[in-house]
Amino acid sequence: MTDERASRAGLLRQAAVTLAAFVVAGVVAAGCWFWWWSPAPETHTYLIDGGRPFFEPDQQFRSTGLYLAVAVPLGLVLGAIFLWIHDHDELVTLGLVVGSAIVAGLVMVGVGALIGPGEPAPIDLTADYPDGYPSVQAALRASPVAWFLGFPGGALVGSVLVLVGFPGDAAVRRVDPAAVDVPPSGQQPVSHDA
Repeated sequence: MTDERASRAGLLRQAAVTLAAFVVAGVVAAGCWFWWWSPAPETHTYLIDGGRPFFEPDQQFRSTGLYLAVAVPLGLVLGAIFLWIHDHDELVTLGLVVGSAIVAGLVMVGVGALIGPGEPAPIDLTADYPDGYPSVQAALRASPVAWFLGFPGGALVGSVLVLVGFPGDAAVRRVDPAAVDVPPSGQQPVSHDA
């Protein structure tokens, strides 16, 4: 019972450390993402749906593309580090890494939205603006697909690279007991493989 309790405590500690590291990484990544993305794209030329500003597709893609450029490498490094450190139960560690990476991606998006410019407000088409329609800044955002592909995808690739390239304790070669005869005392085992 004591071993089971110690094992459970170790697993909870591993989960807490993994989640905390990925959350901190998500906050730091959001700052990097905002720094790389700014200054925010501005527009006042195109309007759709009752005055909502329209940004060129390359301006919208820039935000998502930079999100992925920050999240994927960071997830890859963290996934590799945690699988390297916690190689005693690879499947549990892999689950913790991917779950924590999803949280990190959502934290990155949330913090990025908080520190970046807010969603542009619709322009009042009936108002008289002396210099034409005012310019507005785009919001820092990424597509929902990027949220679940950036950090988790990188973390999964990093984890798999460690699993394949540096197999841990679980990769110890096991001998099939039926393939080896137990000899009488003083003789060598006889293998049936040949």
